[in-house]
Amino acid sequence: MNMGAPSRAAERRSYDSPVRRQQAAETRNRIVAAGVDVVHQLTEWDWSGLTFRAVAAGAGVSESTVYRHFANERELHGAVMERLHELAGV
Repeated sequence: MNMGAPSRAAERRSYDSPVRRQQAAETRNRIVAAGVDVVHQLTEWDWSGLTFRAVAAGAGVSESTVYRHFANERELHGAVMERLHELAGV
């Protein structure tokens, strides 16, 4: 092992950059917008249809991407409800 060479971990680029934060914000926004679309397609106020799978499909991302932004469906539902309030002008 060469003690003078930087480790692989030190060579990796940081994921914390303004561009990366902007991309993450845009992805989160797409996910929430897809959640709003799912809710608008529901025939009743039964939020069981607002799943990670349905939102991921609508946003064009994987389910794991949705999980990166929301720890559970309660957080996802909260973000969607907040967006619905914004859209309604409440």
